[in-house]
Amino acid sequence: MKKIFAVICMVSGILFAQTENPKDVLFKRLTEKHSNVNEMSAIIDLNMSMFGATMKMPIKMWMKGNLFRMDTSMEVPGTDKIMQQTIIGDGN
Repeated sequence: MKKIFAVICMVSGILFAQTENPKDVLFKRLTEKHSNVNEMSAIIDLNMSMFGATMKMPIKMWMKGNLFRMDTSMEVPGTDKIMQQTIIGDGN
């Protein structure tokens, strides 16, 4: 019984000794590793459930400095129409 209590105390001591949240540590390391990145592009497929149906929305994204562009297209629920959207920003 004493051994089990000692193990529980050691494990809780180790857990409470962690001063930083693992998520915060991950974001901090990513930020440090990629701090010199000044341009990024990505293609993302976003799936969301709306009105009882799964909608798929492909997103193309580009960023450089304060400039960004995002192109999306999605099917309008209940119709066969495609809605396209382009968002452009200059940082202001």
